[in-house]
Amino acid sequence: PRPDTLVDTPRRVEVESVCAGPLVSVLEIRRDYAWPSGATPDGRSPVTENVTVTTRAELRADEPYLRLEMSFDNRCRDHRVRWHAPLPSPAAESFSEGQLSVVRRGLTGEGGCGEEPLPTFPAEGFVTAGGLAVLLDQVTEYELTDGELALTLIRSVGLLSRNRNAYRDEPAGPQLSTPAAQCPGPVTARLAVLPHTGTWHEAGLPRLTEEYRHALLAVPGSGRAPAASPGAGGPGMPRGHAAASLAVEGTGVVLTALRERGDVLEIRVVAEHPSATEAVVRGPFDAARRADVLGVAGERLEVTGGVVRLPLRPFEIATLHLTRAD
Repeated sequence: PRPDTLVDTPRRVEVESVCAGPLVSVLEIRRDYAWPSGATPDGRSPVTENVTVTTRAELRADEPYLRLEMSFDNRCRDHRVRWHAPLPSPAAESFSEGQLSVVRRGLTGEGGCGEEPLPTFPAEGFVTAGGLAVLLDQVTEYELTDGELALTLIRSVGLLSRNRNAYRDEPAGPQLSTPAAQCPGPVTARLAVLPHTGTWHEAGLPRLTEEYRHALLAVPGSGRAPAASPGAGGPGMPRGHAAASLAVEGTGVVLTALRERGDVLEIRVVAEHPSATEAVVRGPFDAARRADVLGVAGERLEVTGGVVRLPLRPFEIATLHLTRAD
């Protein structure tokens, strides 16, 4: 609604120290809010719901970022909940990781064709502005507003589209009821916060995003013998050895896919860096070839001591086939 209501001040705040040790330190912050229960044609409902937002702030040893987990029970309709953080310095642009790329955006949105421009944008892996980076585990909407970075945690809607929309000349689709899109019930959102100096690539944000999104996975064993690694190699590379011993390095180089393809191990990397870089792949293989996006093998690459070096242009995507030579 145009006469909207902004709720940004909690009624009560409570902070609890969950643990404080050399490996992990955790604070739990509970904020109580009174949120309007829904929207009316004239604004927000005068009826409110008492909602407690619990934020778990976690610092782990040797991690440069702060992990945050926000959770609450969503009992309200037709609203948006955003997380705000002040920027260390003013920013006229933002950088966000998308699909195999990093996109620079200003403060204004793109409109046209009867649609009002809105300066909200998507980020897939990270977003940074003004010396503050946020690492993400899912695609998230963000906006730079009044010296702050705002991220959408939840957007509750009850219709697929509205026939009368103040921001569009024509509806985006049919006016169909979508009650499940109100997202009722428990909501949990996770992210990590990292103040940094320099540019996004100087701060190594692609690598830190990968580290944040891929935590150490531990599972109990079921036998007394040493467990085989879940890594797979195919006929040319012994099972349980190839993938487990594989390493991909390089400034801005990100591994995006790893799978068996016949008798080869296929990997795909992208150079998320604004200048030329080099991918270094190490593992128990003797032969390597480049491949196209369909997996058709191409030129042979030099392998020395189980290492292949591949020069990459800025934001170049490359696919490699690795095999053990007979």
